[in-house]
Amino acid sequence: TMIREHSDVMNVGIVTDDLDDNFMVNEIKYVSGFHMQNVFAKDARTGKAFCENFDLDTSFVDYEKFLKTNDLIYVKTNEKERFQYIKQALEHKKHVISEVPMASNEKNLKELFQLAEKNGVLLMENICTAYLRGFTQLIWMLQSSGILGKVYNVKAHISSDMPERQMKLYGLYT
Repeated sequence: TMIREHSDVMNVGIVTDDLDDNFMVNEIKYVSGFHMQNVFAKDARTGKAFCENFDLDTSFVDYEKFLKTNDLIYVKTNEKERFQYIKQALEHKKHVISEVPMASNEKNLKELFQLAEKNGVLLMENICTAYLRGFTQLIWMLQSSGILGKVYNVKAHISSDMPERQMKLYGLYT
């Protein structure tokens, strides 16, 4: 209802250094109001192959240009570079979803969250894709509408009809 009434489309870009999308590209297709449109990869061949594999519009090797075309950035790259990509996206007032860990230490993590708060954008870790479709959109919509106020913590539980073997694969079942 409220989600369907929101007519803006958020353009989403992915930062990667390999050809694995962690299910993000395919999952986001089911979330109304979001369009996964492009990829940033330092290696032009990786970016081009990623676009071809996932039918994305454009591949970028210039991070500044990539940021200008997106509203939300999914950072899925090696841990050494992750902090800088996130920080730069937040400085450009982009919402960010990141693989974990976002930073290598508590000081850097606090810096990222302070930067997100200062710029009025959402920063969150990528959570299991079993939650992602509606959950990410719900949080974004509620946060941007002011209905929720400041979000400090979110606790979620999973229920699924997913086979046990598949749940083990995703780390959801031990």
